[in-house]
This record gives sequence, structure tokens and C-alpha cells, in this order.
Amino acid sequence: MVWEELHQSGVEALERGEYSEAERYLQKAVAEAGKDQANVATTLYSLGQVHAHLQDYPKAEAELTRALAIRGKVLGLEHPEVARVIDELGLVYFNEQKYSQAEPLLRRGLEMRKKLLGDKHPDVADSMVSLATLCESEKNLQEAETLLQQALLIQEESLGPDDVRLAPTLGLLSVHAFNKKDYRKAEELAKWGLTIRENGLGQHHPDVAMSLHVLAMIALTQHDFVKAEACYRRALAIRERTLPPSHSGIVSVLKNLGITYYLQAKYVQAEEVYSQLEGIAEIAANTADMLLSWRQRSWIRLRERKFKECEKFTVTALQRMKDLDIQDKETTDSLNLSLFSCYVAQKNFVKAAQTLPTTAITMGKRLLKKNSKNSAKDAEAGAKKNAEPKVKEKKPAKKSSKQIKDEMKRALDEEDGELLEQPDLKKNSSKKNGKAKRAKVIK
Repeated sequence: MVWEELHQSGVEALERGEYSEAERYLQKAVAEAGKDQANVATTLYSLGQVHAHLQDYPKAEAELTRALAIRGKVLGLEHPEVARVIDELGLVYFNEQKYSQAEPLLRRGLEMRKKLLGDKHPDVADSMVSLATLCESEKNLQEAETLLQQALLIQEESLGPDDVRLAPTLGLLSVHAFNKKDYRKAEELAKWGLTIRENGLGQHHPDVAMSLHVLAMIALTQHDFVKAEACYRRALAIRERTLPPSHSGIVSVLKNLGITYYLQAKYVQAEEVYSQLEGIAEIAANTADMLLSWRQRSWIRLRERKFKECEKFTVTALQRMKDLDIQDKETTDSLNLSLFSCYVAQKNFVKAAQTLPTTAITMGKRLLKKNSKNSAKDAEAGAKKNAEPKVKEKKPAKKSSKQIKDEMKRALDEEDGELLEQPDLKKNSSKKNGKAKRAKVIK
């Protein structure tokens, strides 16, 4: 095969979301291009997109940097194809969290495209969406919203309402509405993006999973667990087919699918998900995800009333934290609370007492958080009480065993409620939902 055939095969595989196949073709195309620098730059640009999709950002950065240098030399610095590479490289810097390097590039790419192509060109809209991705993550919400609305207007006028290039814009607008708790609008925009992607790319394209992930996030936040589960399961199936196991897109879906199962009391399925997540976390040396898995797997056993199993698992997890010298108060408190509840349920009050100090601190903080909203009301009531004649207070009555059990149940219910406050639910889509030819990855 000559360079042109290899390159075209690689681009077509990239558009289908077949990233491993695209990588093979494009690496051969770079070798085949030889000394033709223009062809080398063209293939390096596409190969950089592939590696960005696979989250191999060091490779993507190197390839796009080289492509930029070649195109700048061959085409001149003021050229639309140079602006295209600048925009893509800016997004790679963004995904690497190199924000101080990403922002100048993204703004430069936008200005170049406006100057060279005119304010209403669809490529200008692409640059607006890229810059909005950065603005959204840095909490510059007003600029992000303005850029996205302008981009959508340009795209609808120049491409029509059903073009696949609208989907990333709709995805970010949906997340923007979600963050403002406008769930109806968020769902409407996400459904529009999903329909466009399914019609334009097919039911099993990786970009379809992005729209499904956003819809699942909206449904889970509104406690529509059946819908959330269906969307997460479908997104997971798509991503597992095309992405490496440790990819953040897979990990993020696993986390939220586990929460969805847990809150539906589907503990067997939740255990399978968190076990898979733990395996990925250990291979990737991701301590945070490993700890999350331990917390959830402990509470699943407690909920299933498998007390002996819960005790063994939780004690082992706490010991592993000590052995690995992991200092994480949230996990320690959560595991101790689970262990305390497990011992009490087995009427092993001696062991329960040994975990009580840590557990009492955890419970106390929860009570303070719960009561902080009523602090003003309590202060007012206290002032009134002080103004009244003092009456000798009675000793608090001893709590019955039923009252103690009720308090334990409330503690368990609060643990469930805290799951929906996990940051992952709100950050899933802070990064740009890229179209087939662009390397933006939703986490």
C-alpha cells in the first residue's frame, strides 16, 4: 500500500471509532511518507488524534507538536491547517491538565480561524467549543455558555440541525445546564446529541457512549435508577469494545454503574462492578479508585447481612491501608463505621467498642453537618429559652434497643445519600465531547 491508501484507511478507522486499527494504519503511513514532509504532518495530525482518544497524551503531544512545526514551515504560520493543529494540541494540553499552556493555544486557534475563515465558518465554531471546554472546567461559566451558544448558532446555520459536528456542542451545553440544576433542559440537549450521533455514526460508535453517559448522569441525579442503569450499561458495552480497560471513560462508567446498582439494592451486580473497578485500579496504581472499591464492597456485604464476610473483608482492607501506608480519613471512617455496624449486628459489643471512637467522630461530623442548616433557628430558640424562667432539666431517658437500631438504620441511609454527592457525578462531562475526527474525551 502507498502512503495515501494507508493514511485513508487509518482516517476511516478513526472515524468509525476503531482506534487500535487506526493506529496500526497510521503508523505504517508515517513510515511510508518518507521525506514528504507535508504527508508526514498530515498523518501525524491524525495519529495524534488517535492517541488522544486512547488517552496516551505524551504520544499525542509529541505527534501534534511535530505536525505543527512541519505545517508551520511548509504552509506558513497563518494557515487554516496550522490553526487546526493548534486547536487539537491545545485540547491535549487541557486533558493533561496543562491549563497555562492550553489556554493561549486555544485562544490563538480561535482568532486565527476567525481571521482566515470568517466569523461564521463551522471550524470557528469547533474552536469556540474547544475553548468553552477549558472555560467550563475553570469555572469561567459565563464565557463558556456564550461561546457554546454562539457555536451552536453557527453550526445550525452552516451545517443544519442534524450534523454530527453539533453533538459536542450539545453535550457541553447539556452539562452546563446540568450544573445549573436545569435537568429538563440538560436532558433535552443530551437526547438531541444522542439522536444525531446514532443517526450519523451508528449505534455502537464510542461518541454515542458520551451522550449516553450524560443522559445516565442526569437520570441518576434525579433517582431514575432504571434509566440510569440502562444508559450506563450500554455506554460500558460500547467503551469496552473500543477502549483500553484503564481508560477513564470505562472507569467512570463503572463507578456510576456501581452506585446505581447499590442504590437499587442490586448488591450482586454492584459487587461485580466494584470488583472489576478494584482490579483496574490495582493495575493502574490508582489509589483513590481502589479505596472507593473497598468502601463500597464493605458496605455491600453489610447490606446483604453477610456479617462474617463483611468483618473479614473490612478488617483486611484496613490492614492493607496500614501495610501500604495509605492515609485517607474518609475511607478509614467509612470502613470503621461499616465494621462497627457489623459487630453490633452480631452482638459483639467488645469489638464494636474498639471501633467506637473513630465511628463516633464520623457520626458527630454528620450530625453537625445535618444540624448546621438549623443553627439560626436553634440560636433563636435558645435566646427565647434563656429569657424564660429556668426549670430544672430532666435526665435524658435511657435509649431502648429499638431506638439504637433506628439510629443505626439512619446512619446506613445517610451513607446511601452520600453516594449521590460523589464528585465523579458532576465531573463526568467537564471535558469536551469530541466528534469522530477530534480527540476530546469525556471522563
